[in-house]
Amino acid sequence: MGCYIKRSFLFIIGFWILWHFGSLFSVAPNVSAFYPAPALSIAFIAIFGIKYIPIVFVAAALAGFPNYLFWENGLLEWSQCLRQAVIYGLAG
Repeated sequence: MGCYIKRSFLFIIGFWILWHFGSLFSVAPNVSAFYPAPALSIAFIAIFGIKYIPIVFVAAALAGFPNYLFWENGLLEWSQCLRQAVIYGLAG
């Protein structure tokens, strides 16, 4: 259990860093020419298994912090987080 929590925390931090790094390459609002965070999700799920798919959802929900507060998300934002967890999780 301790390994799961540690890996989850490190994944969320890594996803957050890569999400903000990718936002440096924005070509339009919510469109980036380079988006490395999904690659981390796919690699993480491929290595550690599908039990981390909920963590991908949490990381996607927290990725925009502090610019986007997850408790202010509308249905579209939550559906995008769910899409990331399902698509990138199953691709891994």
